Amino acid sequence: MTFTPLGGGREIGANSYLLSLDGKNILIDAGRHPVKEGFESLPEIDKIEDLDVIMISHSHYDHLSSLPYISQRWPNAPILMAQENKGLSLRILQNSVEVMKKKNAKDGVEPILYNHGEINELKRRIYPMEYFQRYSIDDVVDVALYPAGHVMGAASIYLEHKGRRVLYSGDISLSQQLTIPPAQLPKKVETLISEGTYGAKENQLLTRYSEIERLSKSVKRVLDNGGRVLLPVFALGRGQETIYMLLRLMQKNKIPSVPIYTNGMVASLSNLYMSNYERISDKDRKWFMQNF
Repeated sequence: MTFTPLGGGREIGANSYLLSLDGKNILIDAGRHPVKEGFESLPEIDKIEDLDVIMISHSHYDHLSSLPYISQRWPNAPILMAQENKGLSLRILQNSVEVMKKKNAKDGVEPILYNHGEINELKRRIYPMEYFQRYSIDDVVDVALYPAGHVMGAASIYLEHKGRRVLYSGDISLSQQLTIPPAQLPKKVETLISEGTYGAKENQLLTRYSEIERLSKSVKRVLDNGGRVLLPVFALGRGQETIYMLLRLMQKNKIPSVPIYTNGMVASLSNLYMSNYERISDKDRKWFMQNF
């Protein structure tokens, strides 16, 4: 087994890893760096000689956004991701094209790495997988996806080869979120490839509920004084969690009931989130859509 970080090995961004098992080359994630621009934002794909399959853990920019560019170079490599991840991924990639076009029109520096047509071409190459479903790569390596928490459609990637069990965690959350259940993990793993974003000891971390309480007091203070509250959050995941949290706080009269305004991407992804996410209860789904 050979594991080669192509990006994201010592920093956040351009997450992409090449895993070779018995001659089968598996690309895990295909992100771009959030600060760098153009070709410098891509993983080091020149280190790849051949690809048998591409697997995507979830739809955040730093794990997904070089997928159209990479897939053009290896057009025969199937793309595997969770069923719930497909619609989100295509929507986010289409938005990435618009962002590149705007930057290019503004200063001419940012190259347009892929276009809408190339993203539409991805639709036929993406094989959506159910969680826990087994997929065989040429009868050599078996793969399966496990719920990773984090955001809708996020998956930890499990690979098995000749009795060796490997797990790539992806971005993972082991605790219950407001809209996302915690991760579920396989029982036996010999090799763990894990992210370390929240690698501190548990007692060093603040609890989610204490932070919600602290935020609610700050929001209430600003609104009671006639101010406005701006909460910059990621469009996918944090956007839905934040809206859900604010609506619940209003319902419990912990903050004043005021209009919530979002940008178009948050609204678009929230509609996809609630219409396609099977792991949220029908009761919560209905409540969210009625109040959003």
